[in-house]
Amino acid sequence: MAKKRRRRKAGPSAAPVEGAPDPSSPRWWPPLRAAILSFFIVFSVLSAVPTPGNVTMQKINLKTNRAELLRWVKILDGWGIEVEPDELAQWYVDLAKDLEGIKRTVVAPIGPVQAWTKTHQGWRLFGMPDERPFSLQIVASFGGERRVLYRTASDEHDWNDALFRFRRIRGSFNPGNLYAPGTYDGFARNVSAMVFEEFPDADEVIISMIQTHTTLPGKPKDPTAEERYVRTFTRPKS
Repeated sequence: MAKKRRRRKAGPSAAPVEGAPDPSSPRWWPPLRAAILSFFIVFSVLSAVPTPGNVTMQKINLKTNRAELLRWVKILDGWGIEVEPDELAQWYVDLAKDLEGIKRTVVAPIGPVQAWTKTHQGWRLFGMPDERPFSLQIVASFGGERRVLYRTASDEHDWNDALFRFRRIRGSFNPGNLYAPGTYDGFARNVSAMVFEEFPDADEVIISMIQTHTTLPGKPKDPTAEERYVRTFTRPKS
């Protein structure tokens, strides 16, 4: 005599396991998503690889850079490698140009995306020293008495130092070789508004870039300092 099979009562459905694939999503989506993420990760890393930048013979022949070149000629001579200064300079220029060209070719597939999202990774090595660096200076006037609130790398004048040291903020005021960035005036206006808000007694704000001359090790220091890109703001009338 056949035995009757007993039916099991349906119990509560098992809770979904955290991290498990969603059974309702298409099977092609997970591998496609992994491929998209891998594409952007790989090319973002490649874009962030630093290069020597735009190196030219004109830049190398600047006084400070020329002295650095001659120092390397002596170092190589000590290792038994004889090379003329101009020959070494041209080799470095060609190397920098080749590396920059290789990088542009490698990251070309992600170029349109970076242009659209404004996420370029233009890191460059400090291939040559900057002999005329700039320092940001913020001065407030209190009834005719001027007081320095901020100066780059100053322990004494460090108002809002964490903000101005932030690299994305530095890019809005730090000048290039020929001119200040297009964001400089807007940056200066915003900073002056910050000063007027925090210091009710301030009646004037002067923002400028101080350009100094860095000399070679062992050479006398050059005390010359030129104040450039001066922007002056008076407190708005209430």
